[in-house]
Amino acid sequence: MCIVRIQHGEQQEVGEPQSVRALIVVGIYDPEDSNQGYKDTMTVIQKLYENFLRKPNLDNRYNLKFPVKWDYSEEDSDPYYFAWIDSYWEIPIPVNEQVEELI
Repeated sequence: MCIVRIQHGEQQEVGEPQSVRALIVVGIYDPEDSNQGYKDTMTVIQKLYENFLRKPNLDNRYNLKFPVKWDYSEEDSDPYYFAWIDSYWEIPIPVNEQVEELI
């Protein structure tokens, strides 16, 4: 499972893009006795991270900003394993329609 959760956002100046903090949580269920689910979880995190580095612009709208951090849960939650990517994205702002009407 993968959940994208918006933590918070801000816009410093009128007309500038917003900066949004997104937490991407990965959860893996692994009922095997070997307790190796953390490996699958970290593999998914690594694949996501590599994809973001190759394509830091999503849908020609959302631009990845650095730093990008990742971490994993060290709590004993067997057979569930969790890790996450903590990221910031620059997102476009809506067009000011009042200005458009004057043009």
